[in-house]
Amino acid sequence: MNGTSVVVATGSVDAHGVVGSGGFDRRWDALGIAPLDPDRAWRALFGTANRTFRRLDPMSRALLVAAEAAGIGEVLPESVREETAVIVGSVLGSLDADLRFQASLAPGREPEAARFPYTLPSTAVGELAMRHGLRGPSLFLSLDDDPDEPFEEARVQVESGGAPAAVAATVEAVGEDVAPDGVGVLAARLVVLRGGSCAGW
Repeated sequence: MNGTSVVVATGSVDAHGVVGSGGFDRRWDALGIAPLDPDRAWRALFGTANRTFRRLDPMSRALLVAAEAAGIGEVLPESVREETAVIVGSVLGSLDADLRFQASLAPGREPEAARFPYTLPSTAVGELAMRHGLRGPSLFLSLDDDPDEPFEEARVQVESGGAPAAVAATVEAVGEDVAPDGVGVLAARLVVLRGGSCAGW
């Protein structure tokens, strides 16, 4: 290691609401919408349109909401985004998309081809990177014993000089309508790290 890293922004999403840097705090019940509602959540949370939000799987939606709450657009200049690493980890990965796509293959149903790309959990990493123009190294990690592995990998990337900044996250998102035990899961944590010597941004 030849440097230090600093956390410059955070964002999180769960079944109760969305919290982010700078005092961002929104509750789903106060907004009167279901968590990650594909039609209403983005505008209700951020007051702007996002034309692609509706087509995303829940994992990608959770990541994008956490990133927006963290204020990536304010903390990462365009020049830094060109080399910013993205590291995302999950235990359940693309289970929601997998189950929904599989159900669409049942006899008498029309296969939902638009869901197929999201059966790869790395697609969520790509959605996050494209939304914010993050063009550095990207990595999806299948998590088991160490839920902090994405954050540690991001720290190593930044402190070793592999990237000037990194966005790291963990995300679990499976709707209760497809969860095997009927209990949905929604939890995303995201941090933005930068090199400790990059104070001039």
